[in-house]
Amino acid sequence: MTRVRVAFAVALLAALAVGADEPKKDKDPPKAKGPVRLDFKALGEMLTDLGYEPKATDNNSFHKIIASSKEFTHPVWLSLSADQRTVWFYNYNSLPDGFEKAPAESWRKLLEKNDDIVPAVFSVEETKKRLALRLPIPNADITPVQLRKTITGYVDTIQQTKALWNTVNFLPEMSAAAKKVLADLGGTWKASEWLVGGKKQPDADAEKFFATFDKDALTFTVKDQKIEARARLLAMDGAFWIDTYDIAGVLGSTGLLKLDGGTMTLCLHPTIGTRPTEFTSTEANKNILVVFKRQKK
Repeated sequence: MTRVRVAFAVALLAALAVGADEPKKDKDPPKAKGPVRLDFKALGEMLTDLGYEPKATDNNSFHKIIASSKEFTHPVWLSLSADQRTVWFYNYNSLPDGFEKAPAESWRKLLEKNDDIVPAVFSVEETKKRLALRLPIPNADITPVQLRKTITGYVDTIQQTKALWNTVNFLPEMSAAAKKVLADLGGTWKASEWLVGGKKQPDADAEKFFATFDKDALTFTVKDQKIEARARLLAMDGAFWIDTYDIAGVLGSTGLLKLDGGTMTLCLHPTIGTRPTEFTSTEANKNILVVFKRQKK
């Protein structure tokens, strides 16, 4: 073998040896798959599978469902953020005219509650006059079990905080005179006379008709059936207008109230929003007139 050939062979072997020792380059590692995110359709299908019967609203931007707590049912709206990374739960209560003048204590209690219910949060939609309760959860690998659990927890939060966001909390503050009368009403009152549309109700039924005041909380007990409400008074020409709101903050009745020592006279109209103009009950005016006597504590 000539010197040139030997040199070439040595160089070739050296090159092969280097190539053999050089580690092979792996291909780029597979990219990790991102979390599964529900789109609007998939969210609706999951809600349907859970038995909630969702209804698409607002140009298919919300799924509205009716969910139950231990005592009541509540509407809940579910939506997706623009980037589909978050599922939002939404419920609201309408705010009354003049809510800007509501007692500062009402707003303070809501802010304090936000610390307890995080990540849920109360917020005010001023232009829509709404008090909203929102809850965000990550839209990442949500399972039916997780979604049902979150809905149940959210509805429980609505129920547990209902006293804080009742409409009556955000009405303009009552006058000092109205507050005093409301305080004087504290305790239990028993009906001694009960007329409906001018017709006297049986004494046996009146015996089972009670009204109990605890600050602005008012409970009517009629034949063992309890109706819970929130009361608000407005001084008017020697008497008082009385408005009652149910526990969801919906106006339940508008009437007249008169207090004379141990006697309270209450006059209501069966049509919500219609206020009697005098303490009478006739076939024509259809008013409900009840005379109560204060019960000893």
